[in-house]
Amino acid sequence: MADKIIMKGEFFIPEKPDNLLFGRLMIYDTGRMAVVLDKVLHNDYDIRGIDIINGQSHVDGELFSLVNCFYSHSSNNEYYYIVNELYKGSWIDTAFSSEYTKVTASITGLSLWLDERSHDTEYKDGHSIITVYPPKDFTFSIDESTDLILYFESLSHWTREELKIVSETYFAIQSKGLLSRKVLFQHMVTFRNFLSLFLREVPNIKTITFRKTVSEKHEYIELHLRVGKPQEIINPTDRLIRIGEMSASLRDMLPEWYSQASYFDEIVALLIASRETELAEASFLEAAKALELIHKYFLLKDDVSLRAQIQKIMSDNGIGQTGTGKKWTQRMVYTHLWEKVKNIPYFSKNFTNPYSFVEALNETRNYYTHYGKKSSNVWTPNKLAYKTMAIRLMAKALILVCLKCPPQIIDKIINAAGAMLYLQLDYESNPYSIYSIVGSDS
Repeated sequence: MADKIIMKGEFFIPEKPDNLLFGRLMIYDTGRMAVVLDKVLHNDYDIRGIDIINGQSHVDGELFSLVNCFYSHSSNNEYYYIVNELYKGSWIDTAFSSEYTKVTASITGLSLWLDERSHDTEYKDGHSIITVYPPKDFTFSIDESTDLILYFESLSHWTREELKIVSETYFAIQSKGLLSRKVLFQHMVTFRNFLSLFLREVPNIKTITFRKTVSEKHEYIELHLRVGKPQEIINPTDRLIRIGEMSASLRDMLPEWYSQASYFDEIVALLIASRETELAEASFLEAAKALELIHKYFLLKDDVSLRAQIQKIMSDNGIGQTGTGKKWTQRMVYTHLWEKVKNIPYFSKNFTNPYSFVEALNETRNYYTHYGKKSSNVWTPNKLAYKTMAIRLMAKALILVCLKCPPQIIDKIINAAGAMLYLQLDYESNPYSIYSIVGSDS
């Protein structure tokens, strides 16, 4: 059982502030949150879902709001709800009204991507001269009325006879008009997904602060996401590229990313789920689905000549064909995706037999979806973890292609991401693999 923090208090919904509910909020170290309420809720409100539940702690009187709560189960006249968002420091009346202009958030991995120096040290006449660099910010337009701003700050203070210097990085979404908390929150998640393209580890948002209007002072509200207490990403090997190496391209990439945010967010969510899923078959299917959505949202065209071109490539390279060619088949989709990345040096070098890879990808996808007759091309569960990493690399490259990222930058990112992945190695001949240990395909 995961450790948890239990906060007992009184709860109410904004529509009925005088009708108090009693219960407890539970925050697990995994980041999962749940609120347990007494039977009063069942008598008065739909137990299946609540947009907002406001609360006050019995211990210290702290105010907080639970947003987007869904019914889980009941036990002993208590009703359990899954909590998706927790705001502390203030009560919320609605999560959907347009009354905010800015949201600021800290996120893991941003400092690694920015890679800014906090200070410099010079030794002169037996003394150390320390220069603390001034703060920096980088502003990018994501649409006509909204900016993304990245901040780097160096904070210094004396402790006894020691000078301590701490660097902080955070980002903000700044709007010229009023936006709802929901829209700003989604903008943040969209940036988190964008940042994940340039890091080996998945970045996670740590804290969030909203500003209501430019004239009012900040309303400090801390948001605890389901990631729990995320570890900072500090290992330089987890950085695939520095922002300085691609800053010119970002001016065009970010508006494109945000203009297609609903599509990109869905695809990146699948890639993150594929990383975090322990079951090899499920991880593979999520990565394969991400590939298919890239084709559906960005490359799919009802173009007879394009389909004919892809079919010829398949025929020339021994890929089996089904259908009449009047519609896109799964084999055609995977072949088309490969054609989009084949000239990136990493793939042309490491995918030594790409069309066999495409054929095996198709047959493996069909097998683990329907569990029919198993061909010799189907990747065994022991191979899947290895092959799925290759598919995620391919998906990341395709996303960057769709963003019109320069090929040399794509190759640098994919080379760094795939530094430990070499497709020409025989995975099942590795004496340390599960396959060799158990001696079977199981």
